[in-house]
Amino acid sequence: METNNISIIICCYNSAHRLHETIKHLALQQVAESTAWELIIVNNNSTDNTLEVARNEINQYEILQRRSKIVNEKTPGLSYARSKGVQEAQYEYIVFCDDDNWLDKNYIQTACDFLNNHKNVAAVGGQSEGVSEVQLPDWWEDYKWAYAVGKQGQKSGDITEREFLWGSGLAFRKSLYVQSFKDYPSFLSDRKGNELSSGGDSEVCMRFILMGYQLYYDESLMFKHFIDPQRLNWTYLKKLTKGFLQSASILKVYSVYIEVLRYPNLKYKIFLLNYLKVFFSIIFNRTNFYTEREANLIYFTSGITLRKTSETAKSIKELYQSLKHLKR
Repeated sequence: METNNISIIICCYNSAHRLHETIKHLALQQVAESTAWELIIVNNNSTDNTLEVARNEINQYEILQRRSKIVNEKTPGLSYARSKGVQEAQYEYIVFCDDDNWLDKNYIQTACDFLNNHKNVAAVGGQSEGVSEVQLPDWWEDYKWAYAVGKQGQKSGDITEREFLWGSGLAFRKSLYVQSFKDYPSFLSDRKGNELSSGGDSEVCMRFILMGYQLYYDESLMFKHFIDPQRLNWTYLKKLTKGFLQSASILKVYSVYIEVLRYPNLKYKIFLLNYLKVFFSIIFNRTNFYTEREANLIYFTSGITLRKTSETAKSIKELYQSLKHLKR
């Protein structure tokens, strides 16, 4: 696997009508001759003519013909499609480009240079602008975050405390991704067909944090996010936010463990306060004295398993133990 070079991965499910501009913007990338790059398109059980359109679009550009390939992933779910793309990638640096992301002409080179110059950063993300065939609705500014549109920080810098970056335009290190999922597959399937489950990109970022690496926001990484008019309505937005809530139950457990690891001096204080609460709940036979979060805190700080300790907490602690020797 070569370093200092970069693989672009587009995961597709019925993407035929979105690929033209996305691939065009990749063909227009301004990349240094010294930087090798490739395009990998992952077809995830599409039922339309995505494969045909992808081949036709690639064949329009000589620069893409010699550096592109299309692969299939039969297991439905964005996390599985992305994993397949990473597996197929020959380079150390990777960018997830959604099928509706139009990357700025300098995106690939900027991402490659950034990762090459910041060895303590596992992943970097940029800022996006929402575009559509129709006028964006009045409520757009208040809810564009749900569509991965806008800025991911006030200014360029370390945003590890945010604990996540969008999957759209995410640039990261393949070796860390492979290590973090080697023995423990994703706990989330992410988008699956027409289902709007989500959170897979946040899980990737949280595993990087568990390994001791940073997340970074670079405002010079810019792209346009095309929003299909069919997604600009309250019904879709409600389904989208419902998907966020479904993944939150798992991501919150990651967040609790990251909190414990981030502030080791508070470990025993957290344990003592919550242990007392649990103690009194047992004395008075009132399990509602403590929450699942508090039970997970007890487990993460002491190893004591309580009635409300989640199975996810146990899995994440096992995951961390397997990654500890790989930490930076």
